[in-house]
Amino acid sequence: MVGEGRPRPMPGLRRFAWYGRLSTKDKQDSTLSFPSQRRACEEKLAELGGRIVCEFTDEERGRRDDRAGWAELLHEAKQREGRRFDGVIVYATSRLSRDLFSALGYERELARAGVEVFYALSAGDQSSPEGRLIRHFFQALDQFEVEKLGREVRRGQTENTRQGYRNGGRAPYGYRLKHEPHPAPGRARVGDKKSRLVPDPEQAPVIGEIFDRFISG
Repeated sequence: MVGEGRPRPMPGLRRFAWYGRLSTKDKQDSTLSFPSQRRACEEKLAELGGRIVCEFTDEERGRRDDRAGWAELLHEAKQREGRRFDGVIVYATSRLSRDLFSALGYERELARAGVEVFYALSAGDQSSPEGRLIRHFFQALDQFEVEKLGREVRRGQTENTRQGYRNGGRAPYGYRLKHEPHPAPGRARVGDKKSRLVPDPEQAPVIGEIFDRFISG
């Protein structure tokens, strides 16, 4: 969404759009994450001789391409005559995207419009081959962290299923959830529970009838 209106930039300072993103998956607090991201970007711009004149934010996962705030920023960036900014400032490469291909595509799309992207956390200066290499390294690392986390989550979910536990969600028709104390003593002591699927006495006979009818044609 768009934040600030259209303030007039101070003479001699480059105009920047701030892009902020927080991940709903990580359950980040927008009242803390967005202000801290923006404050770090403002400090970086003090070094670059610029100021934030408008902002765009999203509360979406870093690998999604259909983000409303980012789409609106790109749209305005391509309006060379009427756009409010000459550059974009982002807290870190991971806030722009956690997908290497998407991140490179976004930066290239902005570059074609004459808009440069900067990061508050050091991510390489695009004006040199060495700087671009460093930035691409950070972007590749962002994607690696997401893929590694996904692998570990799937590993845990697979083992959880092998042990007979439910990974979450509502019980399907014909079953109900049976909650049990967590098998880890420490977590059980603080009240954590896990659940298994067990037949529902009222719905299970219906499932049996459905299968009998299917088999009989």
